[in-house]
Amino acid sequence: MHVRFSLPFADTEHLGDAEIKKRQAEGRALEFSHSPQTQITGQLDAGLLLAGFYEDHWDTQATPLNDYMPTSMATLAIKPDA
Repeated sequence: MHVRFSLPFADTEHLGDAEIKKRQAEGRALEFSHSPQTQITGQLDAGLLLAGFYEDHWDTQATPLNDYMPTSMATLAIKPDA
């Protein structure tokens, strides 16, 4: 495995305009990530309540990253009744 970019990551910061337009024309998604701090702070700043958190580990055969960290995470934020 060769790590090329640190996290958080955004294609829009690492690719040129021509490559971004090419990927969009091909219907390919641009990739990005948030740090957990940015994601959770953004949800709380928006007035949401953090109701859950989940980390997922994959099989090491699927990704060597599994030996070092959870490969996915998600939060559940709910909007309180106004």
